[in-house]
Order: sequence, then structure tokens, then C-alpha cells
Amino acid sequence: MIESPFLSLCMIVKNEEENLPRCLESVKGVVDEIIVVDTGSSDRSKQIALSHGATVLDFEWKDDFSLARNYGIEHARGKWILVLDADEALDPQTAQRLRQELLETKADALILLRIDYFSDQLFCNYDLAALLRVFRNHPLYRYERPYHEEIDKAIERNGGIIESRYDLVILHYGLQSRKVQGEELRAERAIRVLSQAVEETPTDPNLMIFLGSEYYNLGDFESAGYWVERGIQTSHLANAKPIYLGVLQMGYNILGYVSLTYRQDAQAAHACAEAALELDELFRKQQIHHSEFTRRHALFLKASSQAEMAFQKALDGNTSEAYKNSLEAKHLLQELQSQSDQPTESIERLSRLVVQLDRLCEFLRSQT
Repeated sequence: MIESPFLSLCMIVKNEEENLPRCLESVKGVVDEIIVVDTGSSDRSKQIALSHGATVLDFEWKDDFSLARNYGIEHARGKWILVLDADEALDPQTAQRLRQELLETKADALILLRIDYFSDQLFCNYDLAALLRVFRNHPLYRYERPYHEEIDKAIERNGGIIESRYDLVILHYGLQSRKVQGEELRAERAIRVLSQAVEETPTDPNLMIFLGSEYYNLGDFESAGYWVERGIQTSHLANAKPIYLGVLQMGYNILGYVSLTYRQDAQAAHACAEAALELDELFRKQQIHHSEFTRRHALFLKASSQAEMAFQKALDGNTSEAYKNSLEAKHLLQELQSQSDQPTESIERLSRLVVQLDRLCEFLRSQT
């Protein structure tokens, strides 16, 4: 009798010949089975997968990540399933420990820590995300939602125990490129899929905020503001799906930047920054995973809105209040500046802004 595999890797790919070798090398000796769902590659992705012993399944892409993921899971024979994208890799230490951790755990699914690497972001060249990527192979554990797909709710509905294991790490390199699957712009694909998803599920505020964030990435601030506001408003409705607080925090940041730069409403931007930072404080108190990337942008948003209010109050002749705003803005920027693990150009930019605000503070103080 042939024993079933212990751990299966399930992936969906399209034109990932550059990323796929790194991903598959990272799980060598860790997984017993590799299931690759190919949604229409025209490069060497299939050959690379086959050379690593994968079972390659062709699947017609239907703008729905859950459908593709579930198709692969249906073919997996392992007791456990690991889900990775081609632009990800298991951290080497995690690769050494994962099988033993799965043998010992009483949980039905594990939330792992993913490190996202950026190439062109201000204030933070990385971010951390908590994602459910390992789970028992159960016929009722299936992905839901066409974009930003999730399996958490299905596991919870069926009595599964989910455990957070932030000491197990996935490395994510895909955000260093604006393109996905070797060809299409990430934001353009996301908008196409999310627009359809929002139409089909009009009570999901998470989808609306995700859609707003993609419009923001493309510089369409009017659409970004509309969808984020709609998501926040929908989250308060009794029949709305629960909103993820991390998504809400991201939404406040986006709406704040839109309010400041597009709508020229510093007060609204300041309120959004405060809301985002309040959520961050809640995460810390309850020891919930939080995004350092989001927190730092909220700090910069708050500093920028304070500086804009200082300028407006100075023009109105209220130099005393303008001084308070400018001083608060300077302190916030100095807090950001103290974070050494960010790109050098960010630190240099913050240094210039601190000098400018310091001069503004001195001038306003002399006028009071």
C-alpha cells in the first residue's frame, strides 16, 4: 500500500520562469508533492516545474484566484497543504523546521509571517504580513473570493483551529516589480478582477478598499477616494461582511493621502492619520500583528497634515496655533527619521523636511 504524501505544495503560475526556480528550490526536501496549476504560460514555466518533479495542471484563467487555487487543492494528496506563489520562497530556517512543526501541532492551519521586500517605497523597504498558508487537507477547506482570496473563514466555519506562528517565515520578492506574470501591470489586473468582485459581493468592504488602493497605485485619486470611503461606510452596515482591521487601517491611510493631496483638506487627512494610528495602538496592546509600513505612512500623513494646517493658520494670522502645528509636524518627522531600517533616500528626504520645519518653527515663534 502506497502511503499518502505528508506535505503538498500547491501553486498557480503564469509566465513565472524568472521566479519559479527560486521558489521550488526553497522547498526541496520539505514537500513530498508539488502541484502547479498553470493558467496559460507561454514561457518555460511548465518545463521548470516538471524538472522539479511537479504535477502540472492546465487551467483556463477566469479572473478568479480562488477557482484556480481550489483546482490545485483538489488534486493534492498530502495530509497538509502549503500554498506559495512563484515570487515567494520559504525562509531557509523555516524550511528546516516546517515538517517537524506540522507533526507536533494540534492546529488545523497555521498563519505564517511573510516578509515583503520593496524596491522603491519611502520610509520602509519591507513590510510584514500575517497569512494563512499551511492547512490540513480537508474537503471543506477551500478558498473564497476572486481576489485577495482567503481560506480562513472556511476553516473557522468547519471547526478548524488556526494557530499564529510568526516564527515560520515566507520571503516575498514580487513587490519589487510592478508587473505580474511577466507581462501585465499589477494594478490593472487587480482593478479588473476587483471591479467584478465588488459587483458580485456589494456588502464586502474589504474588496472596496482593495479596489481603492489599486486606483491609488495608478494615480486615479478620485476613484481611490470614492471606493475607500464606500468601503469604510459599508463596514458600518449591519448586513456587511466583517472588515479586516488591517485593511481598514490601510484604507484610512489612502483616504488621508487623497484628502491631503487631491482634495486639499488637511483636517480630513489628519483625522484619517489619527484613525490609522489608533488602530496600530490597538494592535500593539492586543499583541496582534501590525504593519510597520502602514504605521510609518500614517506618521508621515499626520506630519504632512499638521504642516499644511500650520501654513494655513499662518496665512490667517494665527501664528500661535501655526507654531503648535509645525512643532508637532517636526516631532513626527523626527520620529520617522529615527527609524534606521529604511532606504537612504527616505532618511535624507526626512532630514531636509525636518530642517525646513525647524526654520518655520523658529520664524513662527518669533512672531508670537
